Amino acid sequence: MRPRVVIGRDVDVIRDGPDEIELVGRVRLRPGFVVDITPGAKRPRPSAGPAMVQSWRIRVLGSNGPIYRGVCRWYPSATPHNGDSPLPSREVGAKP
Repeated sequence: MRPRVVIGRDVDVIRDGPDEIELVGRVRLRPGFVVDITPGAKRPRPSAGPAMVQSWRIRVLGSNGPIYRGVCRWYPSATPHNGDSPLPSREVGAKP
């Protein structure tokens, strides 16, 4: 099961494009992993679905903890990838 990131609760949107979405928030995401981005109840947005975390860095260190900022690239939803590993597994000895 993929981790879920809720817009408005976990993160806020800085930029929302057709290929990627830029986010800021208090949750820590792992680059190379797929997350499910969902709209929050109070702040519905048209963009939602699986996205691979491309970059995720500390933006500010404050007294309430770190605030992160990063970019997620929209990920094909019709994939067998389950978000548990950074890349889909390959059989040993399989040719590329």
